[in-house]
Amino acid sequence: MNHVPQIRPRADFFSSLLKVSNLTRDHLRKVITAFIATGEGQHAAPYYRQGTGTINMLVLAMLSQIAADKQNVIFAMEEPETAIPPYAQKRIVHEIRQLASQALFTSHSPYVLEEFAIEETVVLGRGSDGVLARKPISLPDNVKLKRYRQEFRTRFCEGLLARRILIAEGATEASAFPVVCRLLSELKPDTYRSLEAMGVCVVDAGSETNIPGMAKLYRDLGKRTFALCDKQEAAHQVLIEQEVECLLMHGEKGFEAMVLKGTTENALKRFAATIDWPEDLTQTFPDPVAQASDALAAYFKKNKGNWGISDFLAQCSEDEIPEWLRQACTRLKDICDPPPPLPPPAEAAAQPEAGQPGAPADGAD
Repeated sequence: MNHVPQIRPRADFFSSLLKVSNLTRDHLRKVITAFIATGEGQHAAPYYRQGTGTINMLVLAMLSQIAADKQNVIFAMEEPETAIPPYAQKRIVHEIRQLASQALFTSHSPYVLEEFAIEETVVLGRGSDGVLARKPISLPDNVKLKRYRQEFRTRFCEGLLARRILIAEGATEASAFPVVCRLLSELKPDTYRSLEAMGVCVVDAGSETNIPGMAKLYRDLGKRTFALCDKQEAAHQVLIEQEVECLLMHGEKGFEAMVLKGTTENALKRFAATIDWPEDLTQTFPDPVAQASDALAAYFKKNKGNWGISDFLAQCSEDEIPEWLRQACTRLKDICDPPPPLPPPAEAAAQPEAGQPGAPADGAD
């Protein structure tokens, strides 16, 4: 079990030992039970009583022990992340790549995927003909390798695992729109659905200029792509529409402006009363509740991308959520989950009885 601490930190995996359980002599001839201590102290529990993640790591540790004594080892693993926390997933990938001359992983975890370079990663999927195909990944020009490594990697990998991608113009849209869809789905589940229920992953493009390139990246990988943005110049709108199945574009120059104009005064004042206002804003707005619209415009601008507008929308009722957002949620729902087709109309014409005009003669075919 020497490889266990290499995969899981010693603070979480204190010791491992093998001892014979206190069974009858007949049982001892047939059964040897592995007891593992995984918490503080020396209390050990049977191997089969451990959690799925612990068992998986113990099996991996035994395989690693075997591999350490071999040469030219090829490791092929399916779903190494099963029941294992993110930090351990990363450690597993790292340790196996150190041991093996070649390592192959299939995974649904962004934490596993982000341990590999873009050129080491391919997307596997079946087409409409049922044939399994591989698609290489090529980052668009607007996503430089530095940005990918620093801020984009995990979300990009999450998008690789989804079938539907919503490219949001910026951090505000990327955080606020999922909140709205989830809230509406809780208020009226027959009318709205959350993005998670529709299998839609939101990816922050970073700016409006990046939307076409990001959408093309995912579309080329076989994903259904959508976009969410502020009002665009006509030429750039065309570029976006060429790469997406649906463009959700409101008519304001700024998501915050759209929300402030589309909500109610009561919702703004109620939210303004809950804020611990920064000193610089209270100097400008001595009574922020009475000046809710202007004060919140300044507050949202100051906290752009930091969930300020998301927190406001999360406390709204359906009627207080701007109509454009409600329509965007239902439009996306109709695209992702179209209603079932109507049944064919019932036959209206009755078969004429024998002897009546139009009835077949006796013996006729």
